[in-house]
Amino acid sequence: LAPMPNAGSSARARVARVLAVAVAAAALWVALAAWALSSPVGSTPDEDYHLATAYCAAGLLDCQPDGSRAGPCYGGSAETPGTCQQVGRLEVPPGAGIRTGWYPPFYRTFMSWFVQDSVGGTALAMRLVNVTLTVAAVVGSIALTSRRFRLAVAVTWVAVSGPLVLALVSSLNPNAWSVLGLGAMWGPLLSVLVQRRRHSPWLVAGRLAFVEAVTLMALGSRTEGAPYVLIAVAAFSFFVLIWPGLSAGWFGRLVRQRWARLAVLGVLAAQAVAVFLTFSGEKSDSYLRGRRLTGWEVIRESLGSLPGAALIPGLPRTSLGCCYDVQMPPVVGIATGTAIVVALVLGLRVMYLRKGLAFTSFLLLTGAFLAYVWVNATRLPYQPRYFVPLLFLLVGIALIGPISRHDHRRVFRGAWPLLAIAVLAAVSATAGLLTNVQRYAVGMPRGQASIAAVMSASSTAWWPDGFNVPPWTIWVGGSAAFLLAIVVGLYLAGGRR
Repeated sequence: LAPMPNAGSSARARVARVLAVAVAAAALWVALAAWALSSPVGSTPDEDYHLATAYCAAGLLDCQPDGSRAGPCYGGSAETPGTCQQVGRLEVPPGAGIRTGWYPPFYRTFMSWFVQDSVGGTALAMRLVNVTLTVAAVVGSIALTSRRFRLAVAVTWVAVSGPLVLALVSSLNPNAWSVLGLGAMWGPLLSVLVQRRRHSPWLVAGRLAFVEAVTLMALGSRTEGAPYVLIAVAAFSFFVLIWPGLSAGWFGRLVRQRWARLAVLGVLAAQAVAVFLTFSGEKSDSYLRGRRLTGWEVIRESLGSLPGAALIPGLPRTSLGCCYDVQMPPVVGIATGTAIVVALVLGLRVMYLRKGLAFTSFLLLTGAFLAYVWVNATRLPYQPRYFVPLLFLLVGIALIGPISRHDHRRVFRGAWPLLAIAVLAAVSATAGLLTNVQRYAVGMPRGQASIAAVMSASSTAWWPDGFNVPPWTIWVGGSAAFLLAIVVGLYLAGGRR
């Protein structure tokens, strides 16, 4: 006879699992908060612009269609630390105005709720809001994904989250929402599209609500969020359109399910088309002027966009002028790129018709989109950060395991590949955070990060009182917390399948 289940042991196991999830979420929040604290006001991409738009939306700044943007004192000089920055003490951002029509208004309207008494307090509050939203998106995407795909979602987050992703999601740039939106939507969406057994309607409703919320965040962030959502919808539609092995008795029910699932994709696509048609024209007409790229340049940039997003040489501060204000050491790009390659190799070993069609359509649509972008581009550079959300779809689709109950192949056959990805991600994040902290705490006159330089730095004097902590604490605490988050997260995601 089988032993009777021990109710007390089962309850203790559930409590332990909940506590482990809480530890992983708290550790991830600490790690991202360290990135938010590691640089002064104006250091994240176009922060002066997006701070001003939030003040405009709050009615605290008179914004004109065109106006000047005040560059930070440390900009363009790696030897100048961020401690020279005094903008954070002001009540409103400097500058004569801002163009407010280039982006969907949802992001700046939401961020206007967090305007504080000082510019520094506002920047920090907005960064920490995005940190909190990112943690919620990561935990929600893993928890609401069905067990057979849960580890794939977790590994995708770990492999793709190099310093560029960590810096973006802890910034106040709208890129944070496009990254977390695309990274969080596909797992729960796939779970809805391929479910075969009867599930609780509350679980299905929760998955759909979560997918809708993070999709709206991606669409409300930047204009490129719309084509990214369309690419995702087109790729994942192949998991619905092909239904092999239908029998006559089940045909009617499966057809009804298929159309219901196609309706979910249709709603997402309709929202993306509406946002794209509403907000893409104004920025394209006013922003992209100048000499067009040659045919060879278009091919080169199209093929290099996704690798460039993975092998990022530095962290950008602005779209204008200099591209990278913080130069990353080579180990960052090597570690992040290797983690992504390992994940792709693991995933592509398991291939079947629907997955192959989804992956191929993603590559073709992404290639067409990138070619369109570069054909219409000018000498004003598109930074790799714009294409980071596509990496989540690339790695995520590759890691999808079999959806048939009769296919027993496994993407993850042992712990060693997962351990390798975790170590590579931790090395990349640790080196990247060290470089970012030193760049702004003491400067980088020799162009290389130094542990001794960070340990000798006194404080992050650019933040309001209460957040002025030693830079070495930010680096050590953030690096240790990130390692803890990915180890516990991967263990939890792969523990019950």
